[in-house]
Amino acid sequence: MMDLWAERSRALEALKGELAVENALIERAFQLLEDIAQALPVQATNNVFGSIAALVTAKGLALGRGTWSLMLDSLGQEAGAISRPWVEAVELLMYLRKDPAHLKQVVEGTLPSAGERAKAIGGFAKPLRDHWNLSASHIGTEAETWAHMFNLKTATVKTRFRYSEAVLRGNMKILFGMLAWNITEASLCLRAPHGRMPQPLARQVDSLISEDLQVFDHPSTELPDGGTG
Repeated sequence: MMDLWAERSRALEALKGELAVENALIERAFQLLEDIAQALPVQATNNVFGSIAALVTAKGLALGRGTWSLMLDSLGQEAGAISRPWVEAVELLMYLRKDPAHLKQVVEGTLPSAGERAKAIGGFAKPLRDHWNLSASHIGTEAETWAHMFNLKTATVKTRFRYSEAVLRGNMKILFGMLAWNITEASLCLRAPHGRMPQPLARQVDSLISEDLQVFDHPSTELPDGGTG
């Protein structure tokens, strides 16, 4: 009988051992994103803006947790299907804070499409969205969608994906990059248009981003490698 949680169990053991430092940074990032989401409704100058930004941040937090959960199951490729709307959530935060008039669109239900919003903010995440569109979010005939499900050595379809420390660490780097981006944009929403960020939160954000250089060697801006293989 298939043990659905076998690879997750191996991953969780690694998070206590060889990947403990990386895991601690990931956990701090999730906690900080939650703290910012809770602070937004009361700290932002505009209460409506703060409440909406808090909701979008909370959605990003939930999508991030879903992404992390699939990575722990050695389903990194499939995690991209959840990360794809996560990108939209972070870009929506950018869209809201860059022009106060955009808040009215949310209230009136007239927001333009995600693609149009990305163009309006000069979004830099199009390559990332395109990658996940091609490899994870949609079912197509492209090799990127299916390559991780076929074993070239044995010419067989793969139905189970084995835990790999190297792959999980690489996926953790991608996850942290997304978390750092979400945290940065949510933090800026605390200051927009004339708000303030509580100093304890500000110090935590600065500390977390700088620690990425030590834990993951360099900032997490790479595209996913196509899955867990």
